[in-house]
Amino acid sequence: MRPKRYPYSGQKKKQPRDEIAELRYELNVLKTNLSTLAHQLFKN
Repeated sequence: MRPKRYPYSGQKKKQPRDEIAELRYELNVLKTNLSTLAHQLFKN
């Protein structure tokens, strides 16, 4: 069998699960930032 071709074979490969976890964490941070911003905006 031929090895699968990875689009980013040159870079250090991350497990997709790790990447998803990082993205989820970033999303949560952004969500909290957005909600605090919204609160500050609509308080005034």
